[in-house]
Amino acid sequence: MNKVIKFLTLKNILLIVITSILATFITMIGVLHYLMDTLSWGMVIALLMIITIPLIIAHGVPKLPIVIFLREIHQSNLEDIKEQELKEAALSR
Repeated sequence: MNKVIKFLTLKNILLIVITSILATFITMIGVLHYLMDTLSWGMVIALLMIITIPLIIAHGVPKLPIVIFLREIHQSNLEDIKEQELKEAALSR
């Protein structure tokens, strides 16, 4: 269960890193289009959408019902492990 949560967190981080790299390249492309006088509103909107879509995905992934459910199960398992350790410690005395 912990591996699934780590994978989803890793996926979220990867999406943010990819978006940052895309934002850098798209900013350079936007500046080049501006300098060459070929920048239009359609180009500006397209560049903004290319940056925004991965950010929306990365923001929405942790709020999916399956992710919340898996986190609740994991938290419950951690609490059960702590209770078992306390019972074992009390019995060994």
